[in-house]
Amino acid sequence: MVINSIFNTPEQAESAFYAAFESRSVEAMMRVWSDDLEVVCIHPQGAKLVGRAAVQQSWEQILTRSPAIRIDVRNRQTLSGDSLVAHIVSEHIYVVDRRIWQGPILATNVYRRGGMGWQIVLHHASAAPSYDPIPSGVTRH
Repeated sequence: MVINSIFNTPEQAESAFYAAFESRSVEAMMRVWSDDLEVVCIHPQGAKLVGRAAVQQSWEQILTRSPAIRIDVRNRQTLSGDSLVAHIVSEHIYVVDRRIWQGPILATNVYRRGGMGWQIVLHHASAAPSYDPIPSGVTRH
């Protein structure tokens, strides 16, 4: 059974998306995703995954195998309409046990407003061509 959370803004849904990623919770991750059949997820260097089952399976593999991370989301550009919003961001990933920054990853997150509030319908991520290993304003731990 899928338990949905209601996100009143795309920003709330995005915060929940990255919190689920950092906590490595598949259940929390899938609460952010729409139940629509046409949801799409493209991980860096990955194939286009269509449909909730394929998206969930990919997050199960990633989240159960990934080390503890923190994600610093920067440079958000927003494209918005009445019921569809796209955020284009750069994700800087800190691998906690190795104490290194990776990325950035360029990501497009698209949110649709429906009966359950704002939910993600597309996440497309790819490696940026070059990067600053430590984002400005972020301190080392």
